[in-house]
Amino acid sequence: MTKMIRKFGVSRVALAVGLALFVAGCSIFSPNKPGAPCPPILVLKDAATLTRFVPGPGRDITDVSFTGRLSDFRAECKFKKDLSQVEIKMNVVFVLTRGAGNKDRKAAFKYFVAVPHFHPLPQGKQIFAKTGEFQGNRTQLGLIEDVTLVIPLARGTKREDYKIFLGFQLSREEAELNRTRKQF
Repeated sequence: MTKMIRKFGVSRVALAVGLALFVAGCSIFSPNKPGAPCPPILVLKDAATLTRFVPGPGRDITDVSFTGRLSDFRAECKFKKDLSQVEIKMNVVFVLTRGAGNKDRKAAFKYFVAVPHFHPLPQGKQIFAKTGEFQGNRTQLGLIEDVTLVIPLARGTKREDYKIFLGFQLSREEAELNRTRKQF
């Protein structure tokens, strides 16, 4: 249980449009395909997007450093034969858009993978840092992050007992902005 979540592989930069076409499997619109053995994987609505402003008091469109969207994910699960644990390999897809205030062409953010079943233990939530760079005159960037979770399973529990949540790790101000916006 001490190694529930560990990084798996190196992130790859890809085009956002191509990502949506090639990522198959689980998505934010259907947590698991019918019959899939994975525990339910969900993107928290309030943490699915991020608007990061440049430092300072301004909060209009010219002060936006970048916006981000947790666009999609794919997951594959492998259970131990005795059903004592499940290994989940996930590809988490982020789409970032450079804002008018972004001068360094970089977008640094954090995201989380949480399994509330283990709360309040540290294994209940892991936070990962990620930085993307807008090359040339590009204003949009797609990132795929590979994460592997190893979840110990207690006897008599069901896969639904181990829901997994994904989202951006937001500041209080960023979370409040997401809550006040209309979500489409």
